[in-house]
Amino acid sequence: MAAPRRLQGKVESPFLLENTEAYQRWRDRKLAGQPAGLGDLVVEIKDPLVLRESERQAILERCRKTNMALYTSPAPGSREVPLAIGHQLGLQGLDHNWLADDDG
Repeated sequence: MAAPRRLQGKVESPFLLENTEAYQRWRDRKLAGQPAGLGDLVVEIKDPLVLRESERQAILERCRKTNMALYTSPAPGSREVPLAIGHQLGLQGLDHNWLADDDG
């Protein structure tokens, strides 16, 4: 996404109520980049415990664009897979809740 422009020394943020034109430009860019369907969010992963760099980048790109990614893998699933993928994407901790098991 392009850096915000400056107007009279102030940042032209699309999130300030008085900047309707900046908001419309931001909104148009966001909507143009949205996936056409769920298939556009899917990343095929060979081994979720050891992501290839291309798989990691594909997940990050989808998250930047849409705030989510879906993955599929022929590897058997386990409780450690989501944690391993998270660590490989740079997530360091979990937000634990009282309804979750000890592993989150």
